[in-house]
Amino acid sequence: MKVMFANVRSLFNKFSEFLAHISIDNPDIVGVTETWLHSDISNSEIQVPGYKIFRQDRADTVCGRGGGVLLYVKDSINCVDVTNNFSSGFSNCLWCEISFGNESCTPLVVGIIYCSPNSCADNNQSLFESFRIVSSKRAVVFGDFNFPDIDWHSCTSGSHGRDFLEAVSDGFFTQHVLFPTREDNCLDLVLSTDENMVRNVASGGKIGSSDHDLISFELLCFSKLQGSDKTVLDFSKANFTQAKELLTIDWVARLSHLGPAEAWSVFRNIVTDTTKLCIPLKKAVVKNSPIWMSREVLRAARKKRKCWRRYRVSKNSDDFAVYKKQELLVKNLVIDTKAKFEKQLAKEVKVNPKSFHAYVRSKQKVKEGVGPLQGNEGTLVTDHQDMANLLNDYFISVFTKESSVLGTCRDSDISSLVSDVVFSEELVCNKLKGLKASKAPGPDGIHPAILHECSEILSVPLCIIFQKFLDSNFVPADWRIANVTPIFKKGDRSLPCNYRPVSLTSVVCKVMESVIKDCLLKYLLDNGLLNLSQHGFLPSRSCVTNLLSFLEDVSLSLDCGHSVDVIYLDFSKAFDKVPLGRLMVKLHRLGIKGSCADWINSWLNGRSQRVVVNGNFSSWKEVTSGVPQGSVLGPLLFLIFINDIDSSLTSSISKFADDTKLYRKVSDKDDASLLQKDLDRLFSWSQTWQMSFNADKCKVLHFGPKNFSYDYNMNGSILSDVTFEKDLGVVITGDLKPSRQCAAAAARANRVLGLIKRNFSSFSKEIVLNLYKQLVRPHLDYAAQAWSPFYEKDKLHLEQVQRRATRLIPEVRHLPYHVRLKHLGLTTLELRRIRGDMLQVYKFLSERNPLSSCNYLKVQCNSRVRGHCKKLVKNFARLDIRKFSFSHRVVNEWNSLPEWVVNSTSVHCFKVNIDKFFHKCGRI
Repeated sequence: MKVMFANVRSLFNKFSEFLAHISIDNPDIVGVTETWLHSDISNSEIQVPGYKIFRQDRADTVCGRGGGVLLYVKDSINCVDVTNNFSSGFSNCLWCEISFGNESCTPLVVGIIYCSPNSCADNNQSLFESFRIVSSKRAVVFGDFNFPDIDWHSCTSGSHGRDFLEAVSDGFFTQHVLFPTREDNCLDLVLSTDENMVRNVASGGKIGSSDHDLISFELLCFSKLQGSDKTVLDFSKANFTQAKELLTIDWVARLSHLGPAEAWSVFRNIVTDTTKLCIPLKKAVVKNSPIWMSREVLRAARKKRKCWRRYRVSKNSDDFAVYKKQELLVKNLVIDTKAKFEKQLAKEVKVNPKSFHAYVRSKQKVKEGVGPLQGNEGTLVTDHQDMANLLNDYFISVFTKESSVLGTCRDSDISSLVSDVVFSEELVCNKLKGLKASKAPGPDGIHPAILHECSEILSVPLCIIFQKFLDSNFVPADWRIANVTPIFKKGDRSLPCNYRPVSLTSVVCKVMESVIKDCLLKYLLDNGLLNLSQHGFLPSRSCVTNLLSFLEDVSLSLDCGHSVDVIYLDFSKAFDKVPLGRLMVKLHRLGIKGSCADWINSWLNGRSQRVVVNGNFSSWKEVTSGVPQGSVLGPLLFLIFINDIDSSLTSSISKFADDTKLYRKVSDKDDASLLQKDLDRLFSWSQTWQMSFNADKCKVLHFGPKNFSYDYNMNGSILSDVTFEKDLGVVITGDLKPSRQCAAAAARANRVLGLIKRNFSSFSKEIVLNLYKQLVRPHLDYAAQAWSPFYEKDKLHLEQVQRRATRLIPEVRHLPYHVRLKHLGLTTLELRRIRGDMLQVYKFLSERNPLSSCNYLKVQCNSRVRGHCKKLVKNFARLDIRKFSFSHRVVNEWNSLPEWVVNSTSVHCFKVNIDKFFHKCGRI
């Protein structure tokens, strides 16, 4: 649904141009503020063909001059004026409710508001009350609010807009306009109670002499799901006992004399036939009613309808009383049933997290699917089959056409090789037990549920088959094909380039991949063949370790008075572009040869794929490069391919899979020249190994107050400078202060908290705590070791979210904050961050994996120090960003821990012990 709105300052005088804008955009809803209309101007004078008019004229008697709001809504949309329900006495507002033609779709409340810059305090309080009332609805509100002192990026405000910002935050609204709409100020806003409801917010220029931008955006609405003839396995009626009996055969005698193709065919046929016999099919039914709906509620609702029909016929007061009584019964029954369901769901969140998260996801976002997509000639493609073909053509187009000349790569310095993989029954059985039975089967049709349930039996034939495949370099045809699901990333949904492919392949193949991956990873780690700069897909490495090592280097340089330049690099379609011939060269140079390398080569080559869109398949296309996204072995192969990117660099580099940043301290032009040379070496590497960078998405971030902000280029293209960058989900700014990240984390958590408030019926202690811990607090905790705040205002900004969350629980709402926390078994977020810091220190000091080395935490060598034997050395720091960096702020806290805590035998034991220590000290 398209929406357009503008502040026009006298609609009547600009009406002709206004009509032109409507003709061009053809919006479904048009909003106007400052119409300056009055009773002398009739609707016929401002009529737009095909639209209904809803208006609220200016009222000069109210504080301030000007005003008036108006909505045009297309005739085809069922819309009613509900201003009296939401205005709360505030003038210059209009509220309409849109219904979508069926009972399963929640009505949408649309509001348009004009708040005069001279609006008095009483009028503003009425506005805030309107927001409080509408916050419990599915609503979108837009208009001119005239609060120029609010910074919507950091969610901070001066005195004028502070109350309005608080009202928006308390109502858990998301503000979508993040650009100036009048001069340098963001005055025209779009606010929604669901952050996923609004997309593609843009400026559409100005109308006439108006000094406000025309704002347009898309409004997502629910659509009724249609039925399907699709059938699925009914696991509730599965007979796995019978399946185990049927699969208990002499597999060794059955398969040992067969070739790999015949052995696989026999195994697949036996397993699929057993599945058909022991697990019945059922029709996949899409329910129109919500999951919490009970038969009792449906019966009561039907009875209510009968009572209404009886009253409509009789017009009898007794019949009307019966109807009202039934109406109240249904209302209370719905509330009680939903609350009971949610309470049970929250209780079982740990044993049944899938149901819990599925229910929450249904409240969080609309399942939008794919498209419509823009075709090659600019046409809009809406047919599902055509969209599948269009996406597959795009995915194929990014593949690398490998040149015949291979690049060079230095030989490893080790003498050991890996050429074979041993498949034991115990190992394969453990892999089968670890499969998630709820996942979908691959193109071979073998469901993970039967592999999981019959793991001890099926591990025997699979060991035989895997060894045959490895020895003969064989990959079955149904392991070389993949059904690709397009996953939307970000940006415009109509562009195929904004989707990434995820391959659904054989589950049995993934089991074999997993065994091979474990063998290769052990070999690479034992021989130190993976560079320490890589933090992705490896044990003891994570986003946190990547950010910590990077920020420690930068903060140390800044504390020493140096400037630092960081170049954020972006590979173009990294996983899809890996050239397979060059990948095999790198495997061989690392000592991965023989049957293992030959099987990997066979597995990667000769593949084909098709895209699936809403059950419609594209044609098959050949896959000529890349490692499959969604495979088990693919990520490790990608790490191997880009492992030597560090070679010959003089600057520092940090990687998390394909997310790469190059940096060094830059004191003068010579340092900048060295960084540019390293960037040139990376570009040369990308040319040699055919892994191109996307120069348009590569960014430069300058650190340090005296930074000269030198320019850097990639193949002649100047890289753009930024003042902040989102690095692995954390906002990094040029001053290295955490304020912007704190604001972003609090905003994300607050939006989720608002979703909880609007969509859940019961706010008992048990429900709110589970929802808060599962959905809200992770946004406040994510990678906090890297960006832990040290300003009080930032700490309070984060803590305010937890304050709001605890106030949702009625029985503790009246208690002081710290008393509420004790009653609920929670701690302050600051104490949680301290605990997280201590846990990270423990991991660094206790893990023996070579990739977990930490060179910025030093243990005191003096054995005569008081306290425990793992005390850390604290170095001098000049700047706050260094004083409060991870390596400095953890020292005192870690050194104060008793020996029985720091010498814990495992991570779990450390968590238990430090909680005991905090409780003993009265901090919990």
